[in-house]
Amino acid sequence: MKLVFCMFLVSLGLAGEPIVTAELSTRDAWVADPVDLQIRIHFDDRWSFELTPLDKSLAEASVLNHRWLEVHKDLDTGLNVLELKAELAWYKIGTFKVPTIELKGTDGAGEAHVFSTPNLEIEIKAMLDESDTAVAPPRGQVDLQFHELWPWLLMAALVILALAIVLIYRWRRGGEPKPVPVIPPKPAYEEALARLHELTHGSLLKEGKFKPFYVEINLIIRHYYGRLFGIPAEEMTTYELGSWFVDHRMKAEVGPLNDPFQELCDMVKYAKYEPVESEHNEVVNLAHQIIEKLKPTFEEDAHVAVG
Repeated sequence: MKLVFCMFLVSLGLAGEPIVTAELSTRDAWVADPVDLQIRIHFDDRWSFELTPLDKSLAEASVLNHRWLEVHKDLDTGLNVLELKAELAWYKIGTFKVPTIELKGTDGAGEAHVFSTPNLEIEIKAMLDESDTAVAPPRGQVDLQFHELWPWLLMAALVILALAIVLIYRWRRGGEPKPVPVIPPKPAYEEALARLHELTHGSLLKEGKFKPFYVEINLIIRHYYGRLFGIPAEEMTTYELGSWFVDHRMKAEVGPLNDPFQELCDMVKYAKYEPVESEHNEVVNLAHQIIEKLKPTFEEDAHVAVG
């Protein structure tokens, strides 16, 4: 098969026409998983090509990174080979087409030509369907089967240890131990609003530091979920968090706000996406709506464990 393909390339190379091929490393992948794209141009010495950079997105795909390799000779065909390697990721479920990519070349007479890559198709799947009961494939997920009180017990143990160290230190110095006031934490609703206010009135966006801003606003909302529901939301993947809302029949209530919020944050955090000002406003508004939507009924910080 390889011999036939090489003979085909040689015959076309002798005819003077460059050959453009493209392939994906897989025809199906999970949401947000990187997929390799490889583009090759086979041409003789009369041709030269522009090393045009890719856009940040190709239709529904985000371009995570890309690079052109140095031109090398194909020993089987004697033709020059120029390669472009890229990593793509999709953040929606479904079947998608990678659009054709235009490549500009110049022939021996100095005339410009445009060549296009062939169409490619890929299926993007969720880790689990809502009806699935089997364990999802391993992907660095945290174990959700743990006791919900252990973080609070650990925190209490650390506070007691700190108090004991202070009391021992003062006793050794001969001073009368004084009670150390314990400041109760703010209710989850007040804490989330205060942190969001501090972030939006800070300088990250003015300085163009988009990724730290989106990382912090995502942590604020995940910490808010953690305090309200007693889950390790800051350690969970976006898919795990969405599945938790489905399992606890909260998808209809929280999903319309949480899904676009998490998707926009993930694009900036993992896909090197540079958001515009309207998207800054959108992510802040979604954060405010989530906080208000889940505001506890009582004034005190109700640790609502929806077990």
